[in-house]
Amino acid sequence: MVDDKNQKDQLGRITHFYSKIGVGIIKLDKELKVGDEIQIKGNTSDFKQKVDELQFDHKNIDKG
Repeated sequence: MVDDKNQKDQLGRITHFYSKIGVGIIKLDKELKVGDEIQIKGNTSDFKQKVDELQFDHKNIDKG
């Protein structure tokens, strides 16, 4: 369950996660830039991480 405050701060939703390579696919609802700190929160996860790289169609981008 997501409370109202977290719903307002949510920038997207993880649609796929590839654990072997540590990569997630996020459908963005708000802008995200390389260097931003994001919080990943789910049923078994809750951590913060800096965005080191963004890609679209296998090409590096600065923001999405």
